[in-house]
Amino acid sequence: MNRWRRAAICLLFAGLGCLLALGGPAAALGRGPGASATPTPSEVAVVVAAPALNLRAGPGASFRVLRKLYAGERLVALEPQAPGDWLRVRALDGSLGWVKRAATDCCPAAAQPPTPTPAVAASPAALPAPAPTVAAQPAASAADQAWFRVDAQAAAGWQVARDPGDPWRWALTQRDRGAALKRVLVLYTKPSPAYDTAIGAILQVFAAKQLAADFSVVNMRNDTAAGQQALDRAVAERFDLLFSMGSDATAFVSARFRNGPIPVVSVSSKDPVLLGQLPDYTSGSGTNIAYTSLNVPIEVQMTYLKALKPQLQAIGVLYAASNASAIETQVKPLKQAAAAYGIRVLDIVVQDDRRAHAELAEKVARAAAALDQADPGGQNSIFWVTGSTSIFNEIATINASAGAIAVLSAVPDVVQAGDASAVLSIGVSFGSNAHLAAVYGVDILAGRAQAGALKVGTISPPDIAINFRRARATGLKIPFSFFESASTIYDSAGKLVRAEGRVVHDP
Repeated sequence: MNRWRRAAICLLFAGLGCLLALGGPAAALGRGPGASATPTPSEVAVVVAAPALNLRAGPGASFRVLRKLYAGERLVALEPQAPGDWLRVRALDGSLGWVKRAATDCCPAAAQPPTPTPAVAASPAALPAPAPTVAAQPAASAADQAWFRVDAQAAAGWQVARDPGDPWRWALTQRDRGAALKRVLVLYTKPSPAYDTAIGAILQVFAAKQLAADFSVVNMRNDTAAGQQALDRAVAERFDLLFSMGSDATAFVSARFRNGPIPVVSVSSKDPVLLGQLPDYTSGSGTNIAYTSLNVPIEVQMTYLKALKPQLQAIGVLYAASNASAIETQVKPLKQAAAAYGIRVLDIVVQDDRRAHAELAEKVARAAAALDQADPGGQNSIFWVTGSTSIFNEIATINASAGAIAVLSAVPDVVQAGDASAVLSIGVSFGSNAHLAAVYGVDILAGRAQAGALKVGTISPPDIAINFRRARATGLKIPFSFFESASTIYDSAGKLVRAEGRVVHDP
């Protein structure tokens, strides 16, 4: 089902208000800031021993894959003596997850009870073959390996190589070079699975539009001097376009490169109006920067939530204290909108990203008990997951502690196969946002648009993702209109049956 048909369907169900979308908040998935691979006295430094290893959301092979790890990559085992075949670890970039103990050089477990798995547990091989990715070469440092990933299929038209003199710069050189080749800089501030998705979507759009371009991808590591050096080099080498990847990169470019000589398009970035970067959604910046937004207006999300639960009484909102942009563009607007509807909001805040597992297990359970007191059975309450990696990585923990209360998310990418998933999401996927940003970039390079004249790029109607297995587990009834307009659907077995609005057939 294409987006135009989805829009037409939304008109038929105008009570949902889904065509009110104008521009607003969702959240870039980013790894915990300030995280470190340095172990505390109770932790142990380990190294990946297998050629490739999946970092998973929970201790079992049926939990969703967060990202891939490679031989030699350094990790910290958070509970090295805990029993079982799986280790809870922190990667060099701060991301948290679980890996097979036997695929690392870690010490043996104290005991080996059966491995806990979700109810949908399958029996795949211990190390399932990962989806093809272009990743760091084996001889690269762990830091180099951790920060850049791009899907091999998306990058098929480019030769992908690390800069031998700079571990924080990668070059994507077009294989079939044509005339009038353009040069594009993509500026990161940190690694993120969201950015992995976004860069792949950008490359696919450039390939589809047959626009010849080479890309340089630079990680400034939240270092102002490194970012300024990347900008100065791009100006000196006469680059044609810059993509600012993530809210932090966009904030940096807005402050340091406004009215610069290279046009800029923001990607995987939160609402520029709510963040004070623009006065409105329609006028354009009048500078060299074109903005896109990951966010859906809170009024639209609340309209959907009220259609889903007409008697909605309370929302437990989950967010990380470290994620200032999520607080500004998601948490505060949600509280204001909820107050207008007379809906109570409970804050569930992760104070330390590195202890998200323990904090969420305790705080979600406590919030669920509080919600159940006022709303026995939790049928008029929900948990709402905002955009923080420390929250996303613990979706299995959240579900386990939430009981019968449905867990929803502002980010469609949190709805996954199986049980390690939110029930439903109303938002903008990272792929959709990056596709729109890439179209802006292509139009600018082709001379069809000026960056400063483009209005904020938003997705309307929002992307809806549904996991019917989780809906059944929580007793949540999904309106037919949601099913009709959803771009992503997992069936009652937790299996993907619709992706990007198209039916998925078994091979």
